[in-house]
Amino acid sequence: MTTAPILALDRTSLEQIGRELDEIYDSTMADLGERDERYIKRLIRTQRSLAVGARVLMLAGAALRRQSFDRAKVSRLVRAQQNTGRRQASLQRRPTL
Repeated sequence: MTTAPILALDRTSLEQIGRELDEIYDSTMADLGERDERYIKRLIRTQRSLAVGARVLMLAGAALRRQSFDRAKVSRLVRAQQNTGRRQASLQRRPTL
């Protein structure tokens, strides 16, 4: 049966390896912290920009819809007025008995 190579190391060698691993861990965590912070801030900025853009589009859509409804209402009123005028003209042209 073979023994693990780490068991063959003395205490000072193990402590040295532990310190080196801790340094690698700390530098990795510090680097991840800065990158993560930039990423999160960029993500928040993007989300807020998209939210503002969506609100602008919704307001523009509502304004266009209102304008379309107003035009349709005017069109209906004009047609109704034209129909009323035609009815009155046809009534005036009828001969009386």
